[in-house]
Amino acid sequence: MGGLRISLIIALASTTLATIAGTSAAIALNHYRFFGRPLIQAFLMLPVALPAIVLGLGMLFSLPLLGLKVGALAATLGHAVLGVPYVVAMVLASLANFDRSLERASLNLGVGPFQTFWRITFPHIRMGVVAGAIATFLLSLDNISLSIFVTRNDTLPLRLMQHMLSYTDPSVAAMSTMLLIVSFGTLLILLPVVARNRSG
Repeated sequence: MGGLRISLIIALASTTLATIAGTSAAIALNHYRFFGRPLIQAFLMLPVALPAIVLGLGMLFSLPLLGLKVGALAATLGHAVLGVPYVVAMVLASLANFDRSLERASLNLGVGPFQTFWRITFPHIRMGVVAGAIATFLLSLDNISLSIFVTRNDTLPLRLMQHMLSYTDPSVAAMSTMLLIVSFGTLLILLPVVARNRSG
């Protein structure tokens, strides 16, 4: 249960960071044309292409340069970096058919940038943001390869792995069943929301 609590804290924090950063990056990539744009987009997608062990070692060696130590904060930042590409991809897909003249009309009518985003842009990309956030959350909650390098081996997947090597009781199967139920429950809750948004 201690590992579950730590994993949930890291997953929620990294999902928040990745969702904000990924959504902002996707909007900038979609709305503006600037020098080096393809390179920046490729750089944002790099964590998906890199082998997990290379990414983990790179983050481990980068922690002292940032004044950080292995722990929950480092894991939060690491998992957020891993989740940004998924948010960027989902939001860019949502922005594919977005008409920017709606934003310009809103700004011309005197509405501020924040209200324009909240009332015009966000409703259009909402499902992409939600999908990216869910992908990041599940990726963080179930992460082993990166967590080995940037945590104190106290997250749920690592605790389960250690438990399997040392004990033979059914607690691992019980926890796995609980996580499976939570995952299916999340899908059952989200499917009506997606269907309602598509029909609307």
